[in-house]
Amino acid sequence: MAEEQPLEGRTLELSDINDATFCSLFDDIPVTQAKRAGRVYWLVPASPRTYEVLAKLREDPPVPILTFIRHLKKMRAMMLDYRDRKDDDGNGNGDHYGNHSRP
Repeated sequence: MAEEQPLEGRTLELSDINDATFCSLFDDIPVTQAKRAGRVYWLVPASPRTYEVLAKLREDPPVPILTFIRHLKKMRAMMLDYRDRKDDDGNGNGDHYGNHSRP
């Protein structure tokens, strides 16, 4: 089966850490971060696979809770670290995109 390509290279911006954490449970969905005005957003590819996973989340699927909690803690730590980083101008609250590894 061929690997799905993101729709025109676009990304979805998720503000809910739980949505981003659920996506991070799937190896084929890379999760990165972006920051605007001091707020961290999670970026995922705008692919059919991502939409499928997010729809599955809305169906309240069984999830290995300890695995989810471990991912959630790592994602939260990454978010707090990323949020508190200073930008090039030293103010820490400008637009900034990063490519951080999966928890």
